[in-house]
Amino acid sequence: MVQALLKKGKYQGQRIFVKDDGLVNIQVGDGEAGVILPAVYWPLVFKEAHDSIWAGHLRGPQTYERLRRLYWWPYTQKTVRDWVSACQDCDSHKARPQAVIPPLRSVRTGEVGDRWALDVAGPLPVTVNGNRYVVASTPPDTRWLRQCQSTQPNRSRGF
Repeated sequence: MVQALLKKGKYQGQRIFVKDDGLVNIQVGDGEAGVILPAVYWPLVFKEAHDSIWAGHLRGPQTYERLRRLYWWPYTQKTVRDWVSACQDCDSHKARPQAVIPPLRSVRTGEVGDRWALDVAGPLPVTVNGNRYVVASTPPDTRWLRQCQSTQPNRSRGF
């Protein structure tokens, strides 16, 4: 592709030339020259400009701007847009519409102490007695708190 463009000398009215360093460039816009990049290097450039830890998985327009300053190839913008839209990391972090949460309703309770709320915290540093977990419980109607220590999160003594 690069050799064919160099042989023509122009691409859609833009001048193609070889710089002193031997790289084939294209005159883009107002005086800017971009290196014409062969297709075999596109994935490498995309990984550096979009996927790397320093690139930050920017959206298509920002990634294109970053690449446009240095490189050029036919249909650069479309190729960048396709790469970014196919990025699985970006897709997993895209903002999703909020799920519809049904309205809250009161919960009917029976007698005092019929319902309890439990919470297990841990693993924590081991105590003198060998316990690593704290189990806390409270009935929501009285909010009277009980807690005990446990060696395992699914077994507790003291309730």
